[in-house]
Amino acid sequence: MHAIAFALLVLAAEPKSSPTKSSANSLYAIHFEQVDEKTCRVVVMKDRDPAWRLDRCVATAEDVLFVNNDGTRFWVLKVLPELPEPSLRDPPVKAKVDPLFETVVAAEYDKDGKVLQSKKLKDFLEYKRRGLIRKLEKHFKWMQGALDVPGKSPRVTDAELLEFEPVSGKTQQLKF
Repeated sequence: MHAIAFALLVLAAEPKSSPTKSSANSLYAIHFEQVDEKTCRVVVMKDRDPAWRLDRCVATAEDVLFVNNDGTRFWVLKVLPELPEPSLRDPPVKAKVDPLFETVVAAEYDKDGKVLQSKKLKDFLEYKRRGLIRKLEKHFKWMQGALDVPGKSPRVTDAELLEFEPVSGKTQQLKF
């Protein structure tokens, strides 16, 4: 019985981690770890050895991270972003722009954690295709190949471009 309790404690202490992804040249690899609600880190490896670490919560374990060929910049794709909170001060009128389309779903960082650029859902998905977005209780799914949404998984190409398909199916590219 004590062995089972010990095993459960060890499993509970394991940080949640995003999938490890390699750079286009396979020299670097990156993943995100969430130890607890307030302790997170981005870990970049070079040839199986730690290259650097950013101790900041810039992602979640569900997100997908990609590192560039020289290991100095990385993209975070928010696979399961939070639904925007409805505004209580504005009356419920038909909005000209759906606040969902203003949600940041991708951000590029340097190894110090500085945001180099960010992209919103409207940058990847046309408003008329909003019916393809899968809304959950507090989050939404917008990308193919992740979280049981059929399609190709996000990937980095030999040309060092990050490629992915939103639910509309049109391939999108992000440059490092």
